Amino acid sequence: MKRRYQILICFLLSFLSVFAQKGILLSGIVLDAESKPLEGANVALYDGSDSSLVVGIATGKEGVFRIECAPLSRSYLHVSFLGYKEQTQGLINVRENLDLGKIMMLKDEIQMEGVEVVASQQTRLFDRVIVYPAVDQVKVSPTSFDLLSNMMLPGLDVNVVERTAKYMDKTVEFRVNGRKVTVQEVDALTSNEIEKVEYIDSPGLEYGPGVGAVVNYVTKEPVSGFILSTNLMNALYVGFGNDNVNMRWNHKDSEFGLSYQTSFRKYRKRSNDRTEGYYFPDGREIVREYVGEDTPFKSQYHAVALSYNLLKKDDYMFSVIGRFTYDYSYRNYLTNLYENKSSLGRQSSFDDKRNLLPELDLYFSKQLTPKQSLSVNVVGGYNDSEFGYWYREKADGDYFTSFTAEGSRYNLIGEVKYQNNFHENHKVLFGARDKLFLEDDHYSSETGTRETDNNDFYFYGDVSGKFNKFFYHAALAGTASSYRQVGRDFTFWSFEPFVYLSYRPSSRSMFFAQLNVMSTDPVVSNMNDVTQMINPYLLSRGNPDLSPYTTYEVLGGYDYTGKRLTFELMGAYEHRHEPITDHIYYDDQEDVFVNSYLNQGAMKRYGITAFGKYMGLFNKILTLSARLRYNHYETTGLGYRHHLNVFSAQLEALATYKDFSFSITGNTRNKSLLGERLSYPELYSTTLIQYRKDNCFIGLGMYYPFAKQWDAGTDVLSAIAPQKSWTKIKENGRMLFVRFSWSFSTGRKYQGGQKNLNNQGGRSSLSSMPVID
Repeated sequence: MKRRYQILICFLLSFLSVFAQKGILLSGIVLDAESKPLEGANVALYDGSDSSLVVGIATGKEGVFRIECAPLSRSYLHVSFLGYKEQTQGLINVRENLDLGKIMMLKDEIQMEGVEVVASQQTRLFDRVIVYPAVDQVKVSPTSFDLLSNMMLPGLDVNVVERTAKYMDKTVEFRVNGRKVTVQEVDALTSNEIEKVEYIDSPGLEYGPGVGAVVNYVTKEPVSGFILSTNLMNALYVGFGNDNVNMRWNHKDSEFGLSYQTSFRKYRKRSNDRTEGYYFPDGREIVREYVGEDTPFKSQYHAVALSYNLLKKDDYMFSVIGRFTYDYSYRNYLTNLYENKSSLGRQSSFDDKRNLLPELDLYFSKQLTPKQSLSVNVVGGYNDSEFGYWYREKADGDYFTSFTAEGSRYNLIGEVKYQNNFHENHKVLFGARDKLFLEDDHYSSETGTRETDNNDFYFYGDVSGKFNKFFYHAALAGTASSYRQVGRDFTFWSFEPFVYLSYRPSSRSMFFAQLNVMSTDPVVSNMNDVTQMINPYLLSRGNPDLSPYTTYEVLGGYDYTGKRLTFELMGAYEHRHEPITDHIYYDDQEDVFVNSYLNQGAMKRYGITAFGKYMGLFNKILTLSARLRYNHYETTGLGYRHHLNVFSAQLEALATYKDFSFSITGNTRNKSLLGERLSYPELYSTTLIQYRKDNCFIGLGMYYPFAKQWDAGTDVLSAIAPQKSWTKIKENGRMLFVRFSWSFSTGRKYQGGQKNLNNQGGRSSLSSMPVID
C-alpha cells in the first residue's frame, strides 16, 4: 500500500511540474552588415531531434522578431533573407526568456548575381505582402510596371497595354519609396532598380477614400552617376502608342530628374449601337434604334516632369516637382436612326475635350526623433478646360442641340502627417489634408460666368500594432466638404471608421477580417441646375438636393503564402444605403422623360473570390495564376428591384527560358449592377513574346488575341425608359504591337528617401457641367 502512495505522489508531482512550466520568449533583431534592420527576414525555429518546424515568423519593420514557445532541450534557429547568407544558431537547454541580440546578415554575392535565386521570395506580413523579385522576373520586365504584372499578386488586375491597374474594381495607388507617384513615374523605373515591392491590400484611411490597394516600390541603394531609359509600345497598323523617355542624374545628396510621357489613340472603326424605349403614361410607345457606323476617334496625352530631390540621410528630405500635362480627345458618332422600325435617316453627334494643367509640387519631411517623423506636402496648379458637344438627327438639317463650355480652375492642396512609432510593435499616425478649388465656368446656354468654390478637408487618426500572432489596425477619418455656386451653399460632414484584424497560426498562413464604413459625396457636376436636351424625348437635368451616402463593407478570408504556392480565399459583403443612382421620370408639363440622379433605395453585394498561383513549373520555367469570382447583387429604388448573379475568371501564365519570355493573360466579363445601371466592362486579353539582350528589350504582342474587337456596354433597366448601349473598336481586336525598351546607367549615388505624401490637382475643371453622353 505504501508503495502505491509513493507512485501516486510521484505521478502527481510530475503532472504538476509539467503544468508549472511556463512558455519562454525568444527575441532578437536581424541586421545587415551596415547595422540596418532587415524587414521581412524569415526566422524559423526547428526541433533538433527530427528537424521539424516548430514555428516560423517574419521580422517587422525594425528587424525585430519574437517567438513564444515551450522550453527548449535541443533546437536551432534558422534566419534567411533573399540576397544574404543564411544564419543558423543552436539552442540547448533554454528554460528562460532569451534575447539573442543582433543577428548580422552578410550579402551573398552569388545570390545577388542571380545564379541561385529561382522564385521570388514572397512574405506575408500582418498588413502587407513583401515580394523580392526573382531574377527571371527582372530579366523579362523592362519597367517596374511590367514587373508588377509578372508578379501576379492576388486581387490585382494589371493591363500592360493600356498601362492601368485595378484592385477588385477599385483604385490602385502607386508609391516609390513611400512617395505617391503616377503610373507614368512607375514606368520611368527599370526593374533592375527595384529591391522589393510592398503590396498593401488593406490600406486603411491614411491613403484617402476609394483606394483599394497600395503598391510601394522600394528601390535599391544607388551609386553615383546618370541613368537614361526609354520604353516604347506602338501598334503596327493602328494609331496606338504609349511611349516615355526618362533621365536622372545624381550628385552628392541631390538628384535631378526629367521625364516625358506621351500616349495617343487614332481609330477609324469605332461605332456605337444604342436602343432606347420611351413608354408614355397615355399609352404611346417609342422605340428608337441607333445602328452605328464606323467613325473616327482620336486622343493624345503629353506629360513633362522636372524634379529635384535633396536628401540628408536620417534627417530630412526636400523635393520639388514641376509638372505640365496636356490631353485632348475627339469622338464622332454616326448612326442610322430607326423609330418604331421606320427609318429617320442619319443621326450624328460629336464632342471634343481639352485640358491643360501646369502644377508645382513641394514636399518636405523631417525625422524629429528616431521614432517620430513629420511630413508636409503642398501642391498648387491651374487647369484650363474646354468641352463641346453637338447633336443632330438629319444629315442636312441644323443641329438639334449643342452645348459648349469653357472653364478654368485654380487649386491648392496641402497635407501634413505625423507618425510616432512609440513602441517597436505599435505606432500611431495623424494627418490632415485640405483641397481648395476656385473655378470660373462659362456655358453656351447661359450668359455670364459661374463661379464655384469647392473646399474639401480630410483628417484621420490611425493606430496599428501586434500582440504575439495577432495584428490590429484601427483608424477614424472625418471629412468636411463645402461647395458654393450661384448663391447655393452645400456643406457635407462624414466620419469613416476602419478596423482590420488578422491572426497568423504560422509564418505562411493568415486569417483576416476587415470592416470599412465609407462616405461618398455627390459628384459636383450632378448637382448643377443646368437642363440639356439629349433627343426629342429625353433631357438631362442635375439635382441640387443630392446628399452623401454611406457604404458598409465587410471582408474576411484566409491567405497562404509559400515559396512557390500562393492561395487566397476571401468573402465580401457590401451595403450601400441610398446611393446616388440614375433616376428617370416623366415630366408631364414638357411631355419628355428626364434623366437625373437621386439618393434612393440600397445596393447589396455578396461575393467570394478564390486566387491561386504556382511558380517554377516544368524545371522552373512556368508560372501560372488563376482567379475565380462570384458576386450576387441586389438593388432597390423608387419602383424597382433587381437581382444579378455574376461568375468571372482570370488566367495568367508567364514562361521564361534564357533570354526569352512569353506571357498570356485573359479574363471573362465581370458585370456589375448599381441602381438600374448594368455595366459590361471590357474582356481583357493579351499575349507578348520578348527577347532581352543586355539592357535592351524587343517584343511582339497582340491585344485581344481571342476577340475581333474591343467592346463594352451598359443597360439601363428602367421600366419607362430602358436604354442599351454598346461601344466597339474593331482595330483593337487582334491588334499587333511592338515593344522596345532600353536603359543606360553609370550607377547612382543618391539613396532615395521616403516621401510618403503627394497630391495632385489634375482633374478637369467644368465641375458643374451636366452629363450629356
